[in-house]
Amino acid sequence: MNRSRVQKRWRQLRKKLVQNHPDGLIDFSRVLRWSASEKFYPHVEISQMFRARFSMITTFAMWVLQIWYGLRWVLFDAWFSIFRAINDYADHSDMARSAQFWRLVKYTFSYAIPASDLYENGLMTPNAPVLDYVFSTETQGYHLQQNRNHFDAQSARDLLADKSRFGDEMGKMGVPVPNTMSVEQATQQTLANMFPAQIDRIFVKLRSANAGFAAFSATKTANGLTGQNYRGAPLLRAEDVELAWKHILSFGDVIIQPFISNHATLASLSNTNTAVTLRLVTKFNVNSPLPVAARLEIPVWDLELDGQISYVLFPINLKTGALEPSPKRGIYGHAFDTLIDDIFAKCPPIVPCWDEIASYSIRAHHRKFDLYAIAWDWVITDDGPLLLEGNSGFGLDTQQMQNGGLLAD
Repeated sequence: MNRSRVQKRWRQLRKKLVQNHPDGLIDFSRVLRWSASEKFYPHVEISQMFRARFSMITTFAMWVLQIWYGLRWVLFDAWFSIFRAINDYADHSDMARSAQFWRLVKYTFSYAIPASDLYENGLMTPNAPVLDYVFSTETQGYHLQQNRNHFDAQSARDLLADKSRFGDEMGKMGVPVPNTMSVEQATQQTLANMFPAQIDRIFVKLRSANAGFAAFSATKTANGLTGQNYRGAPLLRAEDVELAWKHILSFGDVIIQPFISNHATLASLSNTNTAVTLRLVTKFNVNSPLPVAARLEIPVWDLELDGQISYVLFPINLKTGALEPSPKRGIYGHAFDTLIDDIFAKCPPIVPCWDEIASYSIRAHHRKFDLYAIAWDWVITDDGPLLLEGNSGFGLDTQQMQNGGLLAD
């Protein structure tokens, strides 16, 4: 195992040791099937599927971690989860604060569900079907469970993870993708020397990574390079940009692509000078993939955290491409709700290029990827849509936001 892989494994282990939730595998009822609720069995199976992918040695280590997480969860982290959620969201719920507290205690301790997930999935009402939902701690296990009958799933995941090879394959199929340049981790060149000719702004990201980890944009000016990291913090000096360049190279190979400008009808929706993206999820239905959920993701400066970017999400009607109001109302506070209303008023009624995006996504999924579902991330330009990437381990909020809990059947 090379040095970079050892460093990556150590970062993953360190993150596991200090995280403040059980990650879908620590709740004892999930492991031993002690839960009396039949509705909870799918959650147990998801947790078992998550563990099934590990070796015997790793599985044993997880049982040791089970004790660590279980004690932390009961003695500290579950309480922290509850009180933080109440502090953030309680004032925006119609339930009495005491009723909210006991509902959170019930599901956070009995089923190891992060308290904030109950608010964010709209489940803080007395009869809400909590156990129909897949939660953030279970997402990875759910994807593994759904892919268990797809025998070429691993090679499909590998292709999605390698953004350079993914772009090449999509281009061969006629799916529009941005022009990219691959750079090996061992390069000694500065970003200024790597900057493509005739281009004023670029986006730099890891060849194999997700959630924008270590990514940043850089702009060529008369005084040198400036930029912005993925969280929205400015890189004011050329030295800051070069430090970001060295930082991302420390994790692996990278790709450079021209910064993509949004379609004229979408460009004014964000105040962050970053791209508005469209996420479309396709899912195999009998013999062919079909769209199951879509949303427009608009980056905005967070109203409470200076220098951070949050996202306003608007679901998209799958039949018409029409934008719909965000259903997650009442959990962000009045100021953010007002911002959502203001942005929605400026949105085009129909997403540009919707039929093309759906068609390209279905074609790519059907012809190239043996996976039960893929989330496709697009940017829409004045010249048409461009596919940025596909994700096999995506968050499940889009589908559940539009269609209800994924475990209902």
